[in-house]
Order: sequence, then C-alpha cells, then structure tokens
Amino acid sequence: MRGGVPAETRRLVVGLARNRHEVALASDMPLTDSGDIRHFPITVPVKSSLFKEVGQALDKFQPDFVHVMCMSAKGVRRLASLLNGLPWALTVHSVPPFERKFHCWHGNEGVHYAAREIRFSVNRLAWQRIFGRALVPMSIVHSQFMRDIVCEYGASQDAVRLIPLCFEPSISTPVIKAMSSNSYAPLLVTVGGFAHSKGQHDVVKALPQLVTRFVSTPTSPSFPS
Repeated sequence: MRGGVPAETRRLVVGLARNRHEVALASDMPLTDSGDIRHFPITVPVKSSLFKEVGQALDKFQPDFVHVMCMSAKGVRRLASLLNGLPWALTVHSVPPFERKFHCWHGNEGVHYAAREIRFSVNRLAWQRIFGRALVPMSIVHSQFMRDIVCEYGASQDAVRLIPLCFEPSISTPVIKAMSSNSYAPLLVTVGGFAHSKGQHDVVKALPQLVTRFVSTPTSPSFPS
C-alpha cells in the first residue's frame, strides 16, 4: 500500500542507510529503491517458517540492533526467544481490539464497539501477556493514546518510547480556485482505510449539512485524469 507501515519502513531504512549505517531488511519483498540495502525474504503472513527465516538473516548479517517494524502477537512470541540476548525494539502501531475491522452493527456505535471487543478479546489477552511478561525490551509508539494503551496492557513506562510519526508533505497545487466561498461544493478526501474506526460514518452524517449549505452548485469543472 502507499502509506502505513511500508511507507514508514522505507523512510527508516533508507534514512539509516543515508546516514552510513549498514542496514538489512527482512520482509516479504525488497524495497524498489533500496540500493545497497541487503534483503532477507520472510513469509508473510507469519507461519512456522518465521523462526528459521529470521534466524538465517541474523546469522548472515550479525546485526548490532534489531527493529521489528510490524508483527502479530504470534510472531512477537516467536521472535522474543530468537532475539533473546540481542538489543531490539518493536514499533507498536496498534493492538487489539483497536484498529481491527468488524463488519457488523455499523448503525450503533455502542453495539459495534462492544461486539468488536468480544470478537478480539483473545487477541487482546495475547498482547497483554506479551507486555505483562516483558517479552519486548523496548516498544516504540507514535501517539500518547497508544502509549497509554501499551502501558495499560502491562508494559513498563520506562520500556515505551513515544516518537511522533514524521510527515513530509508533497508539493501540489489546488485543482480548483474558487471565486468565493460558495462557488463550489467542497472537495472531500479521506485519510486511512475504509473502516468504522476511521470516521467514515462521521462523513456520511455530515453530508446532509453540506448539501443544505451548498444548494446551488455551478457546472462541475473538469478534472485532470
């Protein structure tokens, strides 16, 4: 995908290499702009072969530090024993039930999230066991919200680092230059996947107000393909 974990991984790996660190990437596929960065293939989604694949990468590359960018609870448990004795960290983007998709009862917020909590309760317990047993020596999060959750799940305050997610805006020009605030209806864009927790339903609820405000709209301008 264009953003998310792959984009963050690319920025980190390429940035480390530019700062003259020797970097290797263990992933299902190499980066297209990786240059001299070594690549060790691993199977995704996680299977029993993960232990062997990562073990071979460690033996060949002999890293001083290992950064696990994204991994399931099952994968973390397997890697924890393999990485024992090595300095390593895990970036935690989310933990269940947060950010998990649940495809029922979208019309009722309370029912939807309560059902999601039940559906992913086992996954939640798995992560609570991981953090409670201190299997991860250092966790990296990108928001105070996620830091609070990881600590609530059992991680030590000293074992969690908050590093804000970087953002590099691209240079762009507006497609439309409106003559006045009411010349055109607003252009809407969403950030994130189509999931209940991403606020898509909030957009749907807001649309009637926008229709009322922008009753009269001139002929739609042409957009570049």
